[in-house]
Amino acid sequence: MTSLKFEISLLDRNTRFMLWQIKMQTILVQMDLEEALLGVDKMPSTLTEEKKKRKDRKVLTQLHLYLSNKIFQDVMKEKTATGLWKRLEQICMSRTLTRVDQRAEGL
Repeated sequence: MTSLKFEISLLDRNTRFMLWQIKMQTILVQMDLEEALLGVDKMPSTLTEEKKKRKDRKVLTQLHLYLSNKIFQDVMKEKTATGLWKRLEQICMSRTLTRVDQRAEGL
């Protein structure tokens, strides 16, 4: 059995979130886990509830491994992969919009 290793930086306050997000999605595709981002209720009906929950847990823990301590502290209460993914989008996209607004004001 071969082991897959992926090099991706930890998500922190200075990371370009959209690039990190695409890289994470790519990793999850390689691991055959991408549908877990849709939520347990939207995974294929061919999977048992137990397999759906297991995939969700795998993605949740995989995402945890790629978060800086500061970001992890902000999202550690999320119990599902979908919840964590959406929370990361909220945190990081609002930060990105704030930076864009600050640059626009400086013009």
